[in-house]
Amino acid sequence: MSAGFRSLLAVLESGFESGGIVMGAAGFQLVRPSSCMTFGTGREPVLYPYYEDSVRNAWRTAIDRLEAETASIGAHGVVGVSISNQSDPSNSVTQLSLLGTAVRVPGAEPLSRPFLSMLSMDDTLKLLLRGWVPCGVGVGFSAIHVHGYAASPMWQGNLTTNAEMEVLTDGVQIARGRAEENLRESLGPLQAAGAIASTLTLQRFGQSCGKGQGVLIEGQMLGTAVVQYREPAVSVSAVRSVTRGRSS
Repeated sequence: MSAGFRSLLAVLESGFESGGIVMGAAGFQLVRPSSCMTFGTGREPVLYPYYEDSVRNAWRTAIDRLEAETASIGAHGVVGVSISNQSDPSNSVTQLSLLGTAVRVPGAEPLSRPFLSMLSMDDTLKLLLRGWVPCGVGVGFSAIHVHGYAASPMWQGNLTTNAEMEVLTDGVQIARGRAEENLRESLGPLQAAGAIASTLTLQRFGQSCGKGQGVLIEGQMLGTAVVQYREPAVSVSAVRSVTRGRSS
């Protein structure tokens, strides 16, 4: 049985009805920084906050459109939200989209804002039973430049040996941490306590740096924002006693 069919069965058995497929999409020109304008022998990474803000705002536009389409058909939320990020290598155009299954509770009043969940329907129901409700999709993005000196095995003295490039490792960690920080910031307007089912992608691109070649590391993290609305309706313990029911 496919995961999609199981999710549909969970929708029907839970009292939800499917409202069909909904999508939020946006096409943006997002100009990736082509070079580092500072001298390329330093160890400190270079940040691109303006570019980061542009990408986050593009994602926010796509998310808002998914919510708007969901509300327009009278649905209460979207489950199984998947994301797509496609860039045309010949230009700076990026296509962002989110796709999911709209669900509604027959006879219930519409919500002021539809919920969005990257979880399947059955996993969303498990979340609800544990007292948590999805309230949106949070997004974080980072762009970190590592200078050519730090990204060069030759300059690091290990051209012919297998060795860790420590500054590159630090760059990846910074990209991941900054994307997560941005994701947490995006949860504020949603009044969320945290995010689950998060996805993280890290991409590396060559970037000119002074007279050499550095590295641009991009980190992107999206997740389902959640808020607690009641105590768990079922036990959340993953540990079961092997002595329960036995006399001691």
